[in-house]
This record gives sequence, C-alpha cells and structure tokens, in this order.
Amino acid sequence: MKKLLGVGAILVAVMFWGVSFISIAALVSGGYIDSVTLGFFRYVFAVVFVLIVAFASKMDFRITKRDFV
Repeated sequence: MKKLLGVGAILVAVMFWGVSFISIAALVSGGYIDSVTLGFFRYVFAVVFVLIVAFASKMDFRITKRDFV
C-alpha cells in the first residue's frame, strides 16, 4: 500500500509539473506576463501552500540547540 501511495504521489507531482511547464510557456510566449513576475507568483503560491499544510499538520517551528550543530 505504501508503494502504491508513493507512486501515486509521484504521478501527481509529474502532472502538476507538466501543466505548470505548459502554462508558463504559453503565458510568457504570448506576452501576457513577464517571466520574473510569473516566477515570483509561483513561489508565493508555493509558500502559501506549504504554510497551509504545515499549520494543518500542526508542525513545530521551534529551533532547538541540536539544530545548530
């Protein structure tokens, strides 16, 4: 079951990457948006998504002494 879940996660990631690649190429070549602006918004959306997942899973953000080594 774990192996199937891992393969499914990889397939979803590949599909998101493919759609992202095609949409970026269409937006930049069509002149709708600058590539730097598009890259900025991609990272903003990624940070928001990661923070939502981190807070939903109640991730601990504290830094311990062990982390400095």
